[in-house]
Amino acid sequence: MASPFVREGDGYVKEDRFAKASWLSSLWVTEPGSGWRVLLAVAVTLIGFLVAATVSVVGFYAFRGFSWTRIGGLVAVAVSLLTLTLNQPSWIAIGFAVLGAAPLWLPVTRSYVERWAEKRSPAAVFSEPVDEVFYGPLPRFR
Repeated sequence: MASPFVREGDGYVKEDRFAKASWLSSLWVTEPGSGWRVLLAVAVTLIGFLVAATVSVVGFYAFRGFSWTRIGGLVAVAVSLLTLTLNQPSWIAIGFAVLGAAPLWLPVTRSYVERWAEKRSPAAVFSEPVDEVFYGPLPRFR
């Protein structure tokens, strides 16, 4: 089990592993409980949220057949590169972003998007023009 305590002699001593948590937190030496440590933890959390949100939004709108998701997939892959500032297990998000963006560039995706666009905004149907317009009270009401 992972524990911040290490056995030393007859007791346990707390080992500070914050600098090993991510590449980003290893750049600066910080004291436990300092504002910088909190800021680094918030930055790591925001990076994770940004990557997850970008991939999720692009995936949802790709499922709904929006054409802009092709470019959005490339943006999601670029944003997923932010995980390089985190720890190594988080790098798998880059692979998942690439796996999610690659099908958006397949030829079958274009027909899928076109069908969805047609369903979302069908062609306008116009009625026949009216030739005789009667103004005033109708004869049956006189």
